[in-house]
Amino acid sequence: MIIVAPKVIAEINLSHSIYKSSLNSLISIYQDSERNREFRISEIHELIEKWSEDNQKLESEGYIPFCEETFDDLNHYQYHVDYLLMNSLFLSAFSMFENHMKRITNCFSSSEKNLIKPNDIKGSGEIDTFRKYIHLVINLDSANCDKHQWKNILSYKAIRNAVVHNSSILNKNKKTQLNKVIGYDLLKKHNIWFRGDILYFRLKNIDFLIDFIELTTQYTRNIIDEYQLKNKP
Repeated sequence: MIIVAPKVIAEINLSHSIYKSSLNSLISIYQDSERNREFRISEIHELIEKWSEDNQKLESEGYIPFCEETFDDLNHYQYHVDYLLMNSLFLSAFSMFENHMKRITNCFSSSEKNLIKPNDIKGSGEIDTFRKYIHLVINLDSANCDKHQWKNILSYKAIRNAVVHNSSILNKNKKTQLNKVIGYDLLKKHNIWFRGDILYFRLKNIDFLIDFIELTTQYTRNIIDEYQLKNKP
């Protein structure tokens, strides 16, 4: 069934609204979790201070041992929760972006009378296939691979693949020129902790996620706006 342009426009705009709302929920989850993390760290520090004061009062009378589990909790909340949470939120955001691009592409595919479909296009991964279809078949310049926005998205994709497939190691092949490692620019831009020539990193900075959200919402918005402009009644 061929979907006429007005319906396509309504569908892709709805998809975009859902995408933005879902991303905002991720930010809210981060904020709530961060408040809880800071509260737990503060609570544990208070317990440690009280334990220290109590022991100072006892002096020669004895020694009150401190619960090791409390120190384990401090280590957990201070050094692990933030990056584990950020990994989860970023992977969720990237998955939402892939789904949004897929919905846009499928709407375009359903509206066109040509015989070429997304499955007929071969790209470097799923989102590149969607981009190629939008650019080459639907003829939207916003999806051109030469656009600076797309190159930034590829850097985020490299970070995503490193988290999923390489235990957060970005430079698995140990390239000597780090500036040529895709994604390294994001580590530097967002002051993300990393070490070694393999670029083992930990995502902690919320600005990294916010930047991805702003980048991808604007990228897909440009595609939608260009399509609407080309299909004005």
